[in-house]
Amino acid sequence: MTKFQLTLCLTGAMVLGLAGAARAQNGPTDPYGGMEGRLFDAGGGFTLPYRLVRPPGYTATTTTKYPLVVFLHGSGESGTDNRLQISKNIGTNTPGSVFTTTANETKFPTFFIAPQTPTATIGWNSGSKSLVAALKLITALEAEFSIDTNRIYITGLSLGGMGTYTAIQENPHMFAAAIPMSGHGDPTVAATIARIPIWDFHGAMDPSVDVAGSRDMIAALRAAGGMPRYTEYPNGMHDIWFQAYNTADLLPWMNAQRLGVLDPDVDGGWPDAGGPKDAGVDLATGTGGASGGTGGASGGSAGASGGSAGASGGTAGAGGSTAGAAGAGGATSSGAAGVTGSAGAGAGGTGTAGQTAGGSAGAPSGGHASSSSGCSVAGAGGSTLGLALVAAALGVARARRRRRAR
Repeated sequence: MTKFQLTLCLTGAMVLGLAGAARAQNGPTDPYGGMEGRLFDAGGGFTLPYRLVRPPGYTATTTTKYPLVVFLHGSGESGTDNRLQISKNIGTNTPGSVFTTTANETKFPTFFIAPQTPTATIGWNSGSKSLVAALKLITALEAEFSIDTNRIYITGLSLGGMGTYTAIQENPHMFAAAIPMSGHGDPTVAATIARIPIWDFHGAMDPSVDVAGSRDMIAALRAAGGMPRYTEYPNGMHDIWFQAYNTADLLPWMNAQRLGVLDPDVDGGWPDAGGPKDAGVDLATGTGGASGGTGGASGGSAGASGGSAGASGGTAGAGGSTAGAAGAGGATSSGAAGVTGSAGAGAGGTGTAGQTAGGSAGAPSGGHASSSSGCSVAGAGGSTLGLALVAAALGVARARRRRRAR
């Protein structure tokens, strides 16, 4: 990009009302965590500290377009030091991020930014100064660097996980994929982001952000026609981030996404795409996902929570987490191990539904700990959205399969 072209881009941004967005200027340049320190004047007297990493070998004359990863930190990393937000939690034991290690930058060269909100109260909430500034910053960086606008990815944990959902719900045409962790979104507007590839991570025992928020969000997205990936750690607490960010398929999956392109072979897929989709139960096929085994017709392991689903008299491990039980014909995503006692719809089995191995199925409050397994039980109606959403999602899946059969 020539200086003249850059001037035109920046002038255009100002005309659109993004006065501060045109100045993603340098601030402190100490390379903490291998990242350049910068300050962004967002306008209105608000300055956003952020860290930046450029792709290896990138120069001012580079014309190749690279993706951009936006990371939103949690409440504990709020401040103005421009360090805390990358000091831990992003998949590494040292300051930095899993996205910008030498090995991963070699495989998946990318721009990476980590803005820092001054206080958790301001946070990444809808309309907050920090979130508005972060969105302006993206626009400014697109003018400054050779960024592929079809490959802008956003991720965040805890407070940042909620901010990730907020960002994509308010800007559904900006992000090619989203990776929220230990957070939740607004299920009532799930339809607006149903076609965005999403991979959500949460710990079933999270004492800080109720896992029901992720379960409800995933159920709403699936009911709206989407099929996001969801990994729930049955014994996970709030800080599941190191394990989650080091999930083997995460970076290849993310980097395969393109804005507006939903390919069932590389993202969450649709119910009739076949194959494992998440740590729980695929609504159409009954197979467990990447972090859990498949539910076999004769007692294969069921999802991340580990209850076994026997098609012929075996016990059905409701297991409590969203991963739940996986019957041969498919159980619900909310962890129900068959509502009427059969171990998977269509399996023809007579296995018990929850009581033996996973606690009672259908706990309306979202679950309790079974004395026999110690697993939290979501049950058939355990999430706020309950069976109605699951039934709707199953209806969509059946309709798609019928159309394909024709």
